[in-house]
Amino acid sequence: MSFAYPMALWLGLVAIPIVILYLLPLRLDRQTVATGMFWDEALAAEGGRSRWRRWRHKVSLAVQLVLIVAATLAAAGLQIPGPELVVLVVDNSASMDTQDVPPTRLDAAKELAGRLTEGLHRDDRMAVLTAGGIPAVVSGPTGDAAALRAAIESIRPTYEPPQMAGALLAAETIPLPPRYVRRIVVLSDGCFAGAAELAAEHGFEMIRFGTPVPNTAITRLAVRRTLPDPRVCEVLIETRNYSDRPADCRLTVKVGDQALDTVKVSMPANGRWQQVFRMTTAAGDLLTARLDPPDAYPADNVASVDVPPAPTYRVALEGSSEQSPLVRALRANPQVEIVDPHAPETPEDAGPSIAIRVFAGHAPEKLPPGLVLVVDPAGCDLSPVEPEGRLEVLACNPDDTDLAVQAALPILVTSALDRLARQPLRTESFAGGVWNRTHGIDLRKAADLGVDWSEITVRRPWPPAWLWPAGLALVILVVEWCLYQRRWMS
Repeated sequence: MSFAYPMALWLGLVAIPIVILYLLPLRLDRQTVATGMFWDEALAAEGGRSRWRRWRHKVSLAVQLVLIVAATLAAAGLQIPGPELVVLVVDNSASMDTQDVPPTRLDAAKELAGRLTEGLHRDDRMAVLTAGGIPAVVSGPTGDAAALRAAIESIRPTYEPPQMAGALLAAETIPLPPRYVRRIVVLSDGCFAGAAELAAEHGFEMIRFGTPVPNTAITRLAVRRTLPDPRVCEVLIETRNYSDRPADCRLTVKVGDQALDTVKVSMPANGRWQQVFRMTTAAGDLLTARLDPPDAYPADNVASVDVPPAPTYRVALEGSSEQSPLVRALRANPQVEIVDPHAPETPEDAGPSIAIRVFAGHAPEKLPPGLVLVVDPAGCDLSPVEPEGRLEVLACNPDDTDLAVQAALPILVTSALDRLARQPLRTESFAGGVWNRTHGIDLRKAADLGVDWSEITVRRPWPPAWLWPAGLALVILVVEWCLYQRRWMS
C-alpha cells in the first residue's frame, strides 16, 4: 500500500478538533416552570429510547472519524498495490523464432507484452529490454502505453543465443524511483543455460512460450579453394539431428541459381552427418544449402556462404625467354596470366585481377610502383633500390639444372606471388575457409519454469483503490445527514 499524494495525509489532523468538540460537556440552562406534570407526561413516551440516547454521541463521533479517515485516504491517492517498475525482458534469441506457437514464439510474446501494458496502473512504469545476442534497452521506464506498444512492436528476432544473465543484470541496474517496487518479468521459451539458477538469484517472474520439440539443422557450412588448382572449391556440410528418433531429410546445394547436388540425409537419434562436395568455378558466388522438409524452426534449415573468387595474377615478365623454367613455372599456376610488359599498366588490384611485375636476373635502377618480384638477383645490386610498392625477392636461379630446384620452383613462385598479393594462407583443413554463422539449436532443453503464456489473464486496473474510501466517505456523509440532520432518528 502506498499513496500518490502523501502530503494529503495531513488532512487527518482535522479529527483532533472534532474529537475535542465532541468531548466538551454541554451545560444546559435550568428554568423553573409551573407545568412540570405536563412535561412528565410528554416525555414518558421517550423512555424506550433512553438507551440509544446514551450511545448517540459516541456513535456520531465514530461515524465522523471514519468519514475523516476515508476522505483523507481518498485525497492522498490510496494505491493497493503500490506503484511498480515493471522491467519486461523479451527473449528475441534464435529459438524464439520457432513456429510451434503460431505464428512464432516471439510474435506471441510481443502480443502478450502489449496486453501487459494495458494492465498497468496509473502510476506504474514499464521498461522493455531484449535478451537475444547483446542485451539492449528498447524502452526506458515510462507509463505511456502507446509508446511501450510501439517499442515492443519494434523488436525483431535475432539468430544469436540468449544472453539472459546480462539482460537480468541490466534490468536490475535501471534506476528505481522512490516508493516504487521493482518487478522483473521474463518472456522466454526457457532455452537458455542456468535458467533455474538465474531464477533463484534474480527472482524474476517467467512467462513460458512453447514446448520441447525436435529439430534438424545445418550446423556447419564451409568452403575453401584447393591449393593445386584454386578454381576447384571444396564444400563441407554438416547436419545434426536434435531428436530422440532417427530423421531422414533431403539436402539441396546450390551455387547461385544452379543446383550443385541433391542428396538424401539419414541421421540417427541425436546424431550428425557430414559430406564434402567439390565444384569448379573461378568466379565468386553465393552457395546455399537447404534441408527439407522444414520443421518447427526453419531458420537453421537454410545456410549460405559467399564463395570468394579465385584471384588472377596478371604477370608482366621481363628478362626471361618463352622456354625458360621460370615461364613454365608461372604457366603451371592456373591463377597466372602472362601479359606483355610494354602494354598499358593495370591497377594494382582491379577486382579479381592483380598486376605484378616480374624481373628475372636483373632489376631497373628505379622500380616501378605496385607489386614487384625479382628472381635471381645475383647479378644486380638491390641495396640502392627503393621500391615504391611491395617488393619480393626470390634468390634462386630458375635455369639451374638441379632437379630439386626445378621441382620446387613452381611452389616457390606461387608462394612469392601469394605473399605479394597478401592472399590468406590456404590450409589443408577447413579452418582457413569461409564459414556461415548459423548454428543448430536444441529445442528440447526448455526449462520448466514459470507459467505458460496461455494461462495468463490480464485485467484492466479499474477502479483505482482511492475510489473505495471516497465512495465510503460519500455514503457515510449521506447516511449521517439523513439520520441526524433530517431527524430520522431522534
